Amino acid sequence: MSDNRSDRDDGANNNGPIKSWGGLALFLGAFIGFMIMTVILSHIPSLKWLGIALVGFYFMAGGLFFLKASNSGSPAPWIGVFVGAVIMYASIKDKFFPESKLGDKGTGAVLLVFALIMVIYPFAKMAFAKSRCKETVEATVIRVDSQVSSDVDGHHMRSFRPVYEFMYSGRQYTVMNRVFSTGRHPMVGEARELIIDENDPEVFYDLAAMKPRITTFIIPAILLALAIYLIVAG
Repeated sequence: MSDNRSDRDDGANNNGPIKSWGGLALFLGAFIGFMIMTVILSHIPSLKWLGIALVGFYFMAGGLFFLKASNSGSPAPWIGVFVGAVIMYASIKDKFFPESKLGDKGTGAVLLVFALIMVIYPFAKMAFAKSRCKETVEATVIRVDSQVSSDVDGHHMRSFRPVYEFMYSGRQYTVMNRVFSTGRHPMVGEARELIIDENDPEVFYDLAAMKPRITTFIIPAILLALAIYLIVAG
């Protein structure tokens, strides 16, 4: 069993609750409709604070949903919760405690920082992995373990854990992640390129799984757009 903790964060079997293009379209459609409503509110002076607060609620609720629906170790849901809390706090504070007003520009600056962190994070993690593990091996997925779990509402969710096998320095290794995660996963018999620690080959990273996907940048792009809007309009 692998001793690697970080590999589980971006495993190939870890894409969160949005598992199809239809689900992505539904998510984006709901978001666009929600944003139209908040933009309308933001142009009504007496309700501008409410529009901003609703944006914060959206990010907080979305982060909590992703935390509940996925076994991912990604920090993105927690960032969503934190950013939502900051936005709600700022808008309510500006409305009811104007003497200590943070302002739209301040809120936008906070969102901008978090958007940049979320963009940089996957690349920084990949750089860290490559600095730690410098040997590359060709591994084969020999099986994919699965388990079914239930949440407090009784909904069932299946999660997966791929098991890899490879040869290194004349010895055969069988490694796996420590946790199961939801979403797509590699198929049995699939060849995967792993980087390993030459001093401890059971410490590994799946390079293909660590590469950021387009969906990785959806939330940062939304945050960036909102940050720019608040900074420019504030």
